[in-house]
Amino acid sequence: MTLNADEHELLHRIARSPKPVAASDFFHTIHPPNFERSAAEEDPRRLA
Repeated sequence: MTLNADEHELLHRIARSPKPVAASDFFHTIHPPNFERSAAEEDPRRLA
């Protein structure tokens, strides 16, 4: 099984965590938001 870079980073962070964590705990660490907090809710940069 080959992991892509994101999957590898996620598993690495989970394994190194000193406490139990969920995979979703690291989502914004690996993929930080690319919009300003003041961006409108309808701003295309906020849409997933």
